[in-house]
Amino acid sequence: MSYTLPPVKAGTIDYAHFPNRLCCFVFRNWELAEPSALAAVIGAGENDILSLAEKMGLPVPPDVNADWRKLGYITIIRANWHLLNYRQICELLGWTEERLAYTLKEDDFLDVKLGRAKPDVPELVWQPLTCAEEAALDDVRAAALGFYSAVEPVTAKPFAFREMFAAVEASAAVKGEPRFEDRIAYSYCALYGDTFMGDTADSFPDELLSAYKAVGVNGIWCQAVMYTLVPFPFDPALSQGYEERLAGLRALIERMSRYGIKLYLYLNEPRTMPNAFFEKYPQLKGVTGGDYSSLCTSAPEVKSYLYDGAAYIVKNAPGLGGFFTITASENQTSCYSHRNEQNCECPRCKNRTKAEVIAEINTLIYQGAASADPDIKMIAWSWGWEADNIPRIIDLMPKEIIVMGVSEQAVEKNIGGTVISVVDYSISVVGPGEYAKSTWNHAHKKSHRAYAKCQFNNTWECSFVPFLPAYEQIYRHITGLIAEEVDGLLLDWTLGGFPSPTFSMLNQLYYKNDLPSLRELYSHTFPAGAVDTVERACHLFSEAFDEFPFHISTAYTAPQNSGTANLLYPRPTGFRATMVGFPYDDINSWRSVFPEEVFENQLRLLSEGWARGVEVLSELNESDLTGSSALRLLADCAEAAYCHFRSSYLQTRFVRIRDGRTDGSLPDIAREEAELTLRLASVQARNPSIGYESSNHYFYHRAALAEKYINCLSIINQ
Repeated sequence: MSYTLPPVKAGTIDYAHFPNRLCCFVFRNWELAEPSALAAVIGAGENDILSLAEKMGLPVPPDVNADWRKLGYITIIRANWHLLNYRQICELLGWTEERLAYTLKEDDFLDVKLGRAKPDVPELVWQPLTCAEEAALDDVRAAALGFYSAVEPVTAKPFAFREMFAAVEASAAVKGEPRFEDRIAYSYCALYGDTFMGDTADSFPDELLSAYKAVGVNGIWCQAVMYTLVPFPFDPALSQGYEERLAGLRALIERMSRYGIKLYLYLNEPRTMPNAFFEKYPQLKGVTGGDYSSLCTSAPEVKSYLYDGAAYIVKNAPGLGGFFTITASENQTSCYSHRNEQNCECPRCKNRTKAEVIAEINTLIYQGAASADPDIKMIAWSWGWEADNIPRIIDLMPKEIIVMGVSEQAVEKNIGGTVISVVDYSISVVGPGEYAKSTWNHAHKKSHRAYAKCQFNNTWECSFVPFLPAYEQIYRHITGLIAEEVDGLLLDWTLGGFPSPTFSMLNQLYYKNDLPSLRELYSHTFPAGAVDTVERACHLFSEAFDEFPFHISTAYTAPQNSGTANLLYPRPTGFRATMVGFPYDDINSWRSVFPEEVFENQLRLLSEGWARGVEVLSELNESDLTGSSALRLLADCAEAAYCHFRSSYLQTRFVRIRDGRTDGSLPDIAREEAELTLRLASVQARNPSIGYESSNHYFYHRAALAEKYINCLSIINQ
């Protein structure tokens, strides 16, 4: 099977703050790739690139970090999505089109994050600038020089996470019987795509494993695609490299065992196949979605594949902690993964219930795994199971299968007069809710263990920082889970895995001792002389975050994850915001169910309240911050979060003013955005975790923030 690149579509972005697209390309990619590589992509000489960069005020020679291609390729793809065609993006990365197509499909829905189709831009070719374009560079140069002279110099390079992990201060020792048998996190810096191919040290460094042990994490999860780890019985070519991946998996399991940490593989199976695949195997074909169809799990051969595949992985990766599954969401997998009894056209599955099919998939994977290791753990996540199907599915699964539910799912909240209901990914709306409680209660009633899926460090409300110090919400959440007596915790999705002060505090609650107060948790985590200040600041952060206009669409599409790096567009782009990819200027997606004026006002309340917390933290002196990595990280996260939240408010106002729906001054907004950009760039210069999330890599880098500064000054000058 070969992967195909997403289609192209008409429409381009007007980057009016540069003289032309060529200048934008060089500026935006500065320090992401060597000048010689940029030159090769567009048919220029290296000196041409260096000369143009110097004319634009960029630092010459550039300080290029070789890790960008290996660890930050998503940042590079996103930066060039509107500038280069597919061939040139591949050349810049040193990839084949096949590899790019695989990455777009399998690297956590990257194609969806980029908009499902690529803007159809013509090939970018080097041409000398015209006299008018040369003259226009004067403003670019002045703005860029102003940016680089105003921000802090870089003292911590991108991806320098190991030093941060090594500096994690261990939690105060805790002993006793565990309340939660598993505390599973996603590696803060793991690559999502082909995780086990080659050395896993970048994705799972020993410094991180040691830090996890210190803060009470005893499990790590990562994605696995079954046919890449086992011989695929229908098309062995798909499994090319599976022996090497299994070797990488075994080595990782062994290395993690030194720290008392187990590995859990996330399975979303069976993966769909191109429709052409079923010309040879028509008996395996299930429902069709576009160019792909399901491997029907009612077919005996597919059942055998799931059972045998799970058994093969466990046999060849001894010491594996277990699996967890999503069976009714994410990728289309079974015939019922995205359908119900009313719209399932599969002739086999439509005669069965959805509950039967979903329960059977989990049972097959568990039984196959247990045939190789009777102590293996299997966690079935109820994500996407309809409420009335949850008890039916639980009833049909072996009691050894653990049932997991999203803790805050279906919790309702009135925000500015609009009532919302949570799907997932919220700190501002606190769980556990009745929906999750009913799932756990039924699981316990049927002798299953019950786990809670949570987000304690951050969510898509704020994924750009390692953790969000809204500690009053987090404390209410974890103590609520203790009251429900859940058996284990999935602490995060791909975002939220930093071994943070939050994790350090939570570690005090993982054991059946007396519950410490939030004040006591601060005292365990931060220097004694700073506890009063931290408590006052975090109270203000918690109050402010209560105003976040939460809706899952807002969390996915609004600019709070890109922050000030999202450009101000003087004219409507016509592009629709994408899932944690490009916010553009699509205020209708941002606000979701909220009226525009309510959405804007909630962001104002959030940012103004958050600013008061930052002001309190400013009372700390530099010696306090340098003496405690936890305190330094708290201050950095608070400052960066303010820049993002305030920028989200300003961007919302900008679009409304631009489009004539409210009064105000666009230059005034651009001025404040420019100042926020300088503040954010200074935090990132000393803290490489700012702006990073493992499945998106860096939302922005130094040159991207410099571009935003130029963008702001261009609007002011207009």
